[in-house]
Amino acid sequence: MSENVVVTPKYSIIGDFEYDALIAGEKEPIIPKGVILAPGQGVLARGTLLGINSTSGLAYVCDSGASDGTQYPKYILGLQQGQLMDPTQTTIDTGAVPQATPIGIPALAYQTGIFNRNAIICKSGQVISTFEDALRTRGIILVSTIPNPTVAVDSISVSPATLALSAQSPTGQLTVTFAPSTATNQNVTWSSSNTAVATVSVAGLVTRIGAGTATITATSADDGVTASCAVTCS
Repeated sequence: MSENVVVTPKYSIIGDFEYDALIAGEKEPIIPKGVILAPGQGVLARGTLLGINSTSGLAYVCDSGASDGTQYPKYILGLQQGQLMDPTQTTIDTGAVPQATPIGIPALAYQTGIFNRNAIICKSGQVISTFEDALRTRGIILVSTIPNPTVAVDSISVSPATLALSAQSPTGQLTVTFAPSTATNQNVTWSSSNTAVATVSVAGLVTRIGAGTATITATSADDGVTASCAVTCS
């Protein structure tokens, strides 16, 4: 069975890149490879070291004691085809029982790149250092430290969603909530659609200027995600 699976990878060129627990750098091109995982290996986790059986062409967990081709480390398991480059998918279930006529599971693996040594998974009882020299000759570089992953902003919300100001109560404070709450860049810029009615400070403090309505908008520094508050000034 051929190991060449047509995929549309995200990490195909330098610059198209995000750090995560496995991906550790971009100075070596991150090149994906379609593979067919042999069934009956149980649940395989993203980051598992793979070898290719020289007869069937199927991918197995690399085994330094084997003699069927799978003793040579070739790839690092990425994701199952159909879930391409989704870092929330961390495992692929190949089934618990080997089949007499193997029907493999299409998956995406990495054939080059810089990866977190501590995230690479070897066959039980084996260690990654056994394979490291062979991996380096293939363009797979392992490092022990990686930068903190960047968590993107999915959405923001402004509280309160509406605000009523008057001459007696001319100011109101707005706050922003980020989703996910772990977003790396939680900076926003504020703007008013009608500064003759209300202005807003860099800290989200709204000040009444005159009677009327205005929309106060917060825009995230990350990807320009926006949320607004409707202000009424009497």
